Amino acid sequence: MKKHYLIVLLVLFMLGLLSNSNAQSPAPVIKPENLKQLMLDEDTLKACADSIINGEQDIIRQTYCYRFIRKLVQTLKIPQSYYYTFDSLKSISILESPDNKFRIFTWNVPRNNGTFRYFGAIQMNDPKKLTLYPLFDYSPLIRNEEDTVCKADSWYGCMYYKIIPKVVGSKTYYTLFGWKGYNARELKKVMDVLSFGSDKKPVFGATALIQVKRDGKLKYVHRFVLCYNKYANVTLNYYDATNQIIFDHLITKAAMNGKTDMPGKPRGFDLLPDGTYEAFEWRDNKWKYVEELQNVQYESAPVPVPVFK
Repeated sequence: MKKHYLIVLLVLFMLGLLSNSNAQSPAPVIKPENLKQLMLDEDTLKACADSIINGEQDIIRQTYCYRFIRKLVQTLKIPQSYYYTFDSLKSISILESPDNKFRIFTWNVPRNNGTFRYFGAIQMNDPKKLTLYPLFDYSPLIRNEEDTVCKADSWYGCMYYKIIPKVVGSKTYYTLFGWKGYNARELKKVMDVLSFGSDKKPVFGATALIQVKRDGKLKYVHRFVLCYNKYANVTLNYYDATNQIIFDHLITKAAMNGKTDMPGKPRGFDLLPDGTYEAFEWRDNKWKYVEELQNVQYESAPVPVPVFK
């Protein structure tokens, strides 16, 4: 009996070793002097972030945004800052890539007219120095949002809530899911693709990676954008259970009421989910379009509450 008990313990111990060997290495412990400064800086960043959302006037929110940017850059220069999580910055989206190559900060500045301006930065996991790519929102000047490749200085701004990496050959493409407050009547959900060029700088949008259906025909776009009425609850997210990206099928208010649509392309504020879903699934190293799904229930991606103010 005792011998059997020892054998069981030995097996459990070996399984534990195998499990630990396959797990990711834990993040390095931040040195006490660095941790102390990071915590102090986080308090300052939190105060600025709160004012970005809650400031009464546009000029106040914008001023605190610039203060936040300056302080963030200063803070990220502290050694080992990559491993500090900034948990108190609830209105700032901070996503780490699953392969631990980088993390991306995104946030917005709400305006009194119902529009938003977006800001962001990509911090690479570089233990030797701060490698940071600031992102400049160029979306008001982008005429064709689904067919434009963007760089860090011409970014299609939004707040990201999920990252899915896919390896194609020797290159990794990161599918990003984002929320975009557009104007007083419309919101957008965005499915973008991030990669890094030969110069190691970020590139947003990928050729022949996302297959969509437009006017009854299949085509490829650089990014996928859903524009819809701001009071609607619309899904665009990746689901592990089905290995698919699920999104709401949108129709016009007229069609929902059994009426004929007006000619021309409908505006986003006139589009609502009809209770059915479409999808993309990863096949042949591409996100392939899937026709209408039946009998499914999904929830929208979680986004911090202050974003919607």
